[in-house]
Amino acid sequence: MRNNRETIPEASEKPEITGRYSTVTEWREILTKWYAGEVVKGYDRYGHPKLAERERKVAELVGTDVLLYNCGMAAIVEALESHHLTQNDVLLYSPDVYGQSKDFIENELKSRGIKCIPFNSGDPDEVKRLIAQHRPKVIFAETVGNAPGMPVLDVDALFKQVEQTNEKYQQEATLSKVLERQLIRRPWIRNWLDLKPGEKPNQAQGEKLSALDPEFEATARKIDQAHDLLPLRDLLKSLGKKGIDFGQEMDLRSKTLELKWLLDSAWLAKREVPITLILDNTLPTPSGFDLAEKLKQTKTPVLAVESGTKLFALDSGTLGVLYSNSSDKMLELKVRRAVTGSYLPAAVEDLLPERTKSEFDVRNKQTLKNTRLLAQSFSRIVGKAGVKAVSHPNLPGHSNYEYTDKHMPEGGSAIFYLDCENSWELAAKLEAKLGNRIEYGGSFGLPKTRLLPLDDNLFRIAGGTESAEDMEEILAVIESIE
Repeated sequence: MRNNRETIPEASEKPEITGRYSTVTEWREILTKWYAGEVVKGYDRYGHPKLAERERKVAELVGTDVLLYNCGMAAIVEALESHHLTQNDVLLYSPDVYGQSKDFIENELKSRGIKCIPFNSGDPDEVKRLIAQHRPKVIFAETVGNAPGMPVLDVDALFKQVEQTNEKYQQEATLSKVLERQLIRRPWIRNWLDLKPGEKPNQAQGEKLSALDPEFEATARKIDQAHDLLPLRDLLKSLGKKGIDFGQEMDLRSKTLELKWLLDSAWLAKREVPITLILDNTLPTPSGFDLAEKLKQTKTPVLAVESGTKLFALDSGTLGVLYSNSSDKMLELKVRRAVTGSYLPAAVEDLLPERTKSEFDVRNKQTLKNTRLLAQSFSRIVGKAGVKAVSHPNLPGHSNYEYTDKHMPEGGSAIFYLDCENSWELAAKLEAKLGNRIEYGGSFGLPKTRLLPLDDNLFRIAGGTESAEDMEEILAVIESIE
């Protein structure tokens, strides 16, 4: 009789997601190591030896410890989500960023009721004004904007501004000051002070209010330490003796709840986290702008992210890189990564190039230098071949030119943009003259210069790693185009 059952294929020699062990002793050894905090082959989502080794290698390229993700957007989304933004929280963000980053903020985060306020990352004065006006929970920007205007963030000025704001907040976040701000909002306190709606207290009224601080603070601390609401009864008696009237509509239970809510809100306000920065350093890379080193010089909490797919992985696999000056935040994100499964798989790790720090920097700097040279050549033919304008932060006409040339002399970006009368006609002219010396595609940091017409009028160009001689020939051809 014929057997119609299908034959089950044998497992092929492919990377395994979970560890496979032949004996219980072997598994027990692995489990013991895992409980001790060692990286073992157990379940890749929790980390695996290849990932730990690759993170060590990338850390050498960046200059600080890193977490690796399965793509750059995974790193960005995790960095934003780790701040648990909720309704009415404020996020300042630059709209001149990678399109998917912008879409995530303007579509996903805004839909949750988060106040997403755009700012010009190339204008330090605007950033300063908006920080003072809104006191955001998070600020998100790219060090060099991946958009036609290509604004460049003055990182040092931003660090200084946020440090000052955070320090001021810490000074104002003593329990007594927080309680005083909470009290002045209560109608029964305003009646006691004889304050009209919208009126600010005068000196005498302010002193009268401040006199309440010690008693409220002492009660708040007693409740927090003892987890007992009995101290509220003593506070109510004392307030009654001072002539503070809650109103006839409030019974004893309502008065007690009112005081409990007041103290709870004060503790929440006091424990509010400082402003945190999330900075995307993809376009200049650590070779063109050493953001990791700058993080060591500031007290501002910062998460730095980069799309590693380009200049780290050389288009051989998708990769996201994240680093920070906060060890607590790095640990939190490592745990989140295990939950979300956004880690770098072993199969991708096997494809990534092996390079020393020197090799990494030499290649990246060559890419940045060639991109800057290309931008300079195109700027010389503005008015010809339909080229209307060139946007690259190292060109003298750029609004952030002085900052970029000082802090990113190799070149501030691996890409730049052209405003054209007809992008497709320009691309055809370049192809006819340059032939196979150029190519087309969306990535950058590769051996050949890449052209990417984005629409009829917008053109993106990414420099390659061509030699000085080859680049000289390409530049001569560009400048000969009519």
